[in-house]
Amino acid sequence: MLSGIIMSLSSIINLAEFNLIDLLFKGSSAYRSGGLINNVNALSGYIVVVFPFFVFFYLLNKSGILRSFLILGMVILILGVFATISRSAGLSIMLGLLFVTYNINKKVTLLILLATLGVTILLLLLPTSEFILTALRLEQGFSNRDLFWQLSVDMFKDNWFLGVGPGLWGHYMFNYSPVLQDSFIGYLFYDVNVMTGGFNNSHNYYLVFMSDMGIAGLFLALYLPYAFFSIAKENLKLSKLFNYESYLLNLVLTTVGISMFIRAFFEGIGIITFGWVAIDLPFWIVVSLLAYYNFQLKNRIKENCVTA
Repeated sequence: MLSGIIMSLSSIINLAEFNLIDLLFKGSSAYRSGGLINNVNALSGYIVVVFPFFVFFYLLNKSGILRSFLILGMVILILGVFATISRSAGLSIMLGLLFVTYNINKKVTLLILLATLGVTILLLLLPTSEFILTALRLEQGFSNRDLFWQLSVDMFKDNWFLGVGPGLWGHYMFNYSPVLQDSFIGYLFYDVNVMTGGFNNSHNYYLVFMSDMGIAGLFLALYLPYAFFSIAKENLKLSKLFNYESYLLNLVLTTVGISMFIRAFFEGIGIITFGWVAIDLPFWIVVSLLAYYNFQLKNRIKENCVTA
């Protein structure tokens, strides 16, 4: 939680280097800030993992002072999302928040949906709506992700059994490019390939595994969320037998999984990233916590049965 706050603040502070007018009117990716990580998508993944824990402590504690600090922390994280202009992070956090509130208070979920709809309509009706959409990159659609997705799907079709091999996506990408190389998007593909050293830029966790390792990669990519949610479902069922705090914590851990696997449709990093373990650590800490509480809850059930 602390690292999420520090990195979000670093991203927000970095925005001071940019001209505010250009930031609002152009909304270019050049004005996105990754802070200390220097990668906007990596930072947004941290925020997606961290945010539900602030919600957990907010719901658990009744102290007004502590709640005020937690609200401040959530505001900083949201500003961090705006600094990265990560739409996938915003969507993941919103859906995760709806999942938590739906399981605790369905009326609050309805209020959040209505408030979100109202704010969206208001922003669209304002005279400055065009500038807001530009600043938030909403007018950019998938930001060429659909082209990367098409490229990776075509690559998988030709190499469905074993894939092209981890680390080789960049060597094969131009054989499957859905655009002319001598075009603006074609040069963008080339620049991305050079900047990332040929890293798999499918911008989709599932497509990364499919294109790199074929059908076995697809199985592994899908098996991870299956295993995660199998444990999470069991934890939620068992934790209800004990106390509210235990149930709430496991609900939040489940929420992190939901948020991250939704984000995985738009980003290929943050879950299992070849060559960059550091940005996967927040998610795997959550996996470790989930497994730990599963072990603890089962032991408590056994002890109660023996005692009875």
